[in-house]
Amino acid sequence: MGKKKGARSKATAPKPLVPSAMKSLKRARRVTSEFHRIQREMESAELSNGSGSLGPEAGTKQTSSEVYRAKKQKLERELHDLGGRQAYQEASVLATSRHRTCKWIFAIVTKLGLRPAKTLPPLKLLEVGAVNTQLLAVPWLAVRAIDIKAQHPRIEQMDFFDLQPEGCYDAVVLSMVLNCVSSPLKRGRMLSLVRKHLLPSGHMFLMIPRRCVENSPHCTIPTIVEALSVVGLKVVETKLSPKVAFFCAQRVSAPSSDSTGGGSDGSSAGVLYGQTVRGGGSSGDDDSTRRPAEEKITKLMKRFADPPRTVVGNTDGMKDTFAVCFERGDLPDR
Repeated sequence: MGKKKGARSKATAPKPLVPSAMKSLKRARRVTSEFHRIQREMESAELSNGSGSLGPEAGTKQTSSEVYRAKKQKLERELHDLGGRQAYQEASVLATSRHRTCKWIFAIVTKLGLRPAKTLPPLKLLEVGAVNTQLLAVPWLAVRAIDIKAQHPRIEQMDFFDLQPEGCYDAVVLSMVLNCVSSPLKRGRMLSLVRKHLLPSGHMFLMIPRRCVENSPHCTIPTIVEALSVVGLKVVETKLSPKVAFFCAQRVSAPSSDSTGGGSDGSSAGVLYGQTVRGGGSSGDDDSTRRPAEEKITKLMKRFADPPRTVVGNTDGMKDTFAVCFERGDLPDR
């Protein structure tokens, strides 16, 4: 009796996920939650130590530096007992095997008409924080996958912040990565660098835990949209799943007094970092419609570049205080 049709292909189909030693999803969630807490508290301790605000505990004569060292050692022990970054990586592998965020990426790429025809070169894609090979297995994508601690031979071990931007990618993917960056300022720098990696009109795919935009007093979905607009990334698609918030943002030109693009009616129609601007030729309406949009962008830049100290430091490590803000040097010139 012959084999059933399709039996061989099913048996030999490649498994794109990197194997994970962690099997319990409940444990994976606990590990990721504790890892993020420890990272937040470490960052908070470093900032407090640098500013001199880390005082001694009641009844002790410890100096600020001694308090910092003791706290750092305590957190390092907790991280070691948790299993370190290796345990976190394994937990991430298990979590992404359930979420399958790449399916959403494929759907949006197709919806936006970005998927290349068979006769055209593949899309160049940079995957940051790659923990599996799902995107690497796609034939119409030319993927460069990196991670700070690679778990697969096809994933480069590299820190994203050490990668020199060349503006050569059609897409950059940050799946469950931004929330792992330790400080709001560094998250802002990551978003600023993403834009520099993209080709003009390239797209960023950002996925973060839904709790980041629902539990934090400093961050909501509109906040993320505004933060992206400040660095020249216009959100064009969003989605909420039970656990994940999805954003697709397109690189747009820097804000200026000149609108970009044009309408079919002869009027100018452009985008200033996500703010649509419509002009009226030489009628003088350009300034009246463009100025409010530019003023809004200026206010957003100031708000994200001059945030309260509680936002910069994420000082309460016991709560989810996810936030994004920027150093002045990470904001584009206007």
